[in-house]
Amino acid sequence: MPEVIRKPGILRGLTERLGIQAGVTAVRRVLAPFVVPVTQVDALLETSHLDRKMCNLSGSTFVVVWEVPEGKRWRIIGIFRPITTGNCAVRFLRGTVDYFPLEPLGTTGRLIPLGRDWILGAGSKIGAWPGGNAGDMTCEMHLMYVEEDAY
Repeated sequence: MPEVIRKPGILRGLTERLGIQAGVTAVRRVLAPFVVPVTQVDALLETSHLDRKMCNLSGSTFVVVWEVPEGKRWRIIGIFRPITTGNCAVRFLRGTVDYFPLEPLGTTGRLIPLGRDWILGAGSKIGAWPGGNAGDMTCEMHLMYVEEDAY
């Protein structure tokens, strides 16, 4: 059985916020005097992760640091790349050739602003395109992501 809203301010506030008004072209709508709670089920099944990995960025080919496992989907929230001696850049890689640069080549450590969450499917890789400097043999990268099952 639904609960009845007994505070007139709630209905008045919704009416004003949604611009509900009578008018010549308006169709008569009735705002129900009860609240139906809604839960986003997908959010209940997500798991938040903070991860860091040591990687060798002294070579000259793409270095995979993370790979999305089969049956999973990752929503990337943030990536931190360390200071490097040689130019380096973080990339998303799908397959073997399709990659998306998240930053220009550089040596400055930084938290990479994504501007929005990035959704990566199974088999997608996150890594770095190193600058080939021997001084970058041990670098620590950080990743913040949300994992969910991919159906």
